[in-house]
Amino acid sequence: DPFFLSADYVRGFGLAALLEEQFQQRFGDTWFRNPEAGAWLKSEIFAQGNRLSAEDVAALSGAGNTISFEPLKTRLMKRFAETEAVIEKARR
Repeated sequence: DPFFLSADYVRGFGLAALLEEQFQQRFGDTWFRNPEAGAWLKSEIFAQGNRLSAEDVAALSGAGNTISFEPLKTRLMKRFAETEAVIEKARR
């Protein structure tokens, strides 16, 4: 629904986590330093302008044509665990 901006943000966060997972699988953990990753983004995603939906981008990345929120959940759970460890260490 276009009136729920917060839903758009959640979908964006979900897509970002999904893409990061796909890029790590395809280009390695330092995908953001890999020139091949940049070339792929330019040729497959950015060259399309605004024509692609979020689902189209997910499909082009190899993740299927739906946005899975599992990668976002995994990312958040990892960050929560890291934060909890820092808090626990500070309490000692």
